[in-house]
Amino acid sequence: MAKLLLAAKLDTSATTELRDALVAAQDEDVVIDGGAVQMIGGACTELLLSAAAIWRAAGHGFALENPSSQMVDDLGTLGLTPDSFLEDAA
Repeated sequence: MAKLLLAAKLDTSATTELRDALVAAQDEDVVIDGGAVQMIGGACTELLLSAAAIWRAAGHGFALENPSSQMVDDLGTLGLTPDSFLEDAA
């Protein structure tokens, strides 16, 4: 199982690094730790939602744990919740 710690600022410029971390863990279950997130934008949110759907389709686990209050707020602005990563929302 891979555990990925999200960066504090997840804007468009952070998508490449996040994508690379996800690709490196593509053949195993993944736990995403959102405790340090101070800002998450649409591009990284979309990337995480897509990754969650891809992991489920491949039969792997994908979980978001410990989302910061700011991450929860930012997801809410996009009409999402942390549980959106557990559903077929992508």
